[in-house]
Amino acid sequence: MQEVLRVGSLVWDPHSRPGSESHLSQPEDSLPPFPTLMTDEDRERKAESYDPGTYHVIVNPESFAGLPEYSEDDPASEFGSGDTEVSHSFHESASSSSPSVELTGDSNVVILRKFEDPSRRPSAYVQTRSASRSPVPVQSSRANVSPLRSRSTLEEVFTGINALEEAPQISADWRLASYYRSFVSRRVIGVHQSGMTSVSHEDQTQQGDAYEAVASSFRPLSYAMSAVSALSLAFREKTQNIDALQYYQHALPSLQRNLRSSQDMSSDGALFTHFFLLLYEIAASEQWGSNLWLQHLNHLLRIILVRRDTFRREDHFLLIWFVCIIDLYGLLSGGSEGEFVATIIRNDLLPLSQHHLSLGSPQALGAFLPEEEDSFAPVLYFNQQIVMSAVRLGQMSRAFRQGCDQQRYEQDAGGPPMNIDLHGRQREVLALQEHFRSVFRDSIPRFLGSDWLAGSHRLPSRVQAILQHAFALYHSCMIYSHTSLWPSQRDDIDTGGDGEMTHSVREILALTGHLVQTGHLELRFIVFPLFMAGFAAASGEEKVLALELITALEQESLGPNTARIRHLLQLVYERQHACLVSLGHARSVDWISIMVEQGLQVVNFGL
Repeated sequence: MQEVLRVGSLVWDPHSRPGSESHLSQPEDSLPPFPTLMTDEDRERKAESYDPGTYHVIVNPESFAGLPEYSEDDPASEFGSGDTEVSHSFHESASSSSPSVELTGDSNVVILRKFEDPSRRPSAYVQTRSASRSPVPVQSSRANVSPLRSRSTLEEVFTGINALEEAPQISADWRLASYYRSFVSRRVIGVHQSGMTSVSHEDQTQQGDAYEAVASSFRPLSYAMSAVSALSLAFREKTQNIDALQYYQHALPSLQRNLRSSQDMSSDGALFTHFFLLLYEIAASEQWGSNLWLQHLNHLLRIILVRRDTFRREDHFLLIWFVCIIDLYGLLSGGSEGEFVATIIRNDLLPLSQHHLSLGSPQALGAFLPEEEDSFAPVLYFNQQIVMSAVRLGQMSRAFRQGCDQQRYEQDAGGPPMNIDLHGRQREVLALQEHFRSVFRDSIPRFLGSDWLAGSHRLPSRVQAILQHAFALYHSCMIYSHTSLWPSQRDDIDTGGDGEMTHSVREILALTGHLVQTGHLELRFIVFPLFMAGFAAASGEEKVLALELITALEQESLGPNTARIRHLLQLVYERQHACLVSLGHARSVDWISIMVEQGLQVVNFGL
């Protein structure tokens, strides 16, 4: 029992063995019989009332049945750390609780009904909604805290947190749930703070979100949410993410057990679970490690198509749109085929403007706020046009890179040289660049004026964030079209884009500097444009600024994804410097090739 205080204890400290005087001062025993006690602290206090003796604790296979290592269906909480005592309370009422030990005829013999894993017992942390919004360690208390046995759903758990946030000690379950609300939910509700929510974060915290509501009755989702939250918490506290991995490993088998029919396959629970597992895989990707994010992306696509055929409608267009954005950045990063977003576009499943509203507030669906009526729809249309053009850019890059790979394969195999039509490629690139410029000119809202950044400050917050996403993506795509469509693009063709790239780099740096200065570090969409700006920047000052801004954005990262993007940019800088010294230029540096060489499976999104 590693949590029992040994120093000074009459039972456990050999230097505190009672003599005759101490025996007279032993505390009076007011506790119930020892076998019925529920906590180690109560057992220790009762033991202090008696002379030390020999007791027998008997364990059998049933004693360990509640632990995840031995349980087919882990009794971990619907949304928590796996504390056996608290986690049962999420599924059982108070009346159904039973003692953790079994009574015997001999008072010195205890049969342990349920083994309590000390590593999963309540943690001496409290989550407060302070300005820091991060868990703060507090002084551990020996006060007797009654077990939290009356909670049966996530909604009750989160409601209880608000009432108990001043308590001296809360379980790891509650701490993880509180962390989800205060930090993680802000990155998964709506479009991860691209400003597309119809209520404020404080209102969402009080109301809960759609994920919480479904997780209260769908265990696989609660595991997936716990995995993401535990991973994020471990990253921010710089600890190992063992708990996160355990939750993730429980989520998939639990999901398989819950999908027994096509109706189960099309449920909100299945959709949300694979969404959170997708976020986990992106955020947890490691150098040279395996990654299943594409598998979850494919599962999401199948679920969405089944839902379309089953329901003929979709209540979660916003989630679909955000997964499209993730797939787009995966496509531009060379890690995805773009099949998800291409299929969504091909099947006309892109959301209409009224579907870009709150995931957590269904009653607001289809209703703009009064101050948004003149600006929301044109900004959404502008953003969607830029995104669809970016998909075309990613698909072109994938086709060009496949051609280069095939050429290299033929050469390595000793076959005849494969010729690539560089003039044809140049025409395609120039045509796509002109398409981008045309979309930008024709779709940009007219009310912005010539200085879009200054004009955007007058807009409502969520309209402003969508506009910022569109501008940042446009400028990053223009840089991409001049530099990154295939490895040797800048050596093979000349698109005459130095001036355009310089302008785009400065626009991205100015926007990111504004976001960092105003504290909007939760706007993760800026990470990829910022990376492209650093890659294409011509001056050392701009390169340093890009790296510093990415470092600042790491503070609000869900996991190590942003840190790995920064690491990739540093590797790119080193390669560019080496080429500049040896060749006099750095045109041949291809950041996607460096990412592959270094085993960095990064979906360049900034989670």
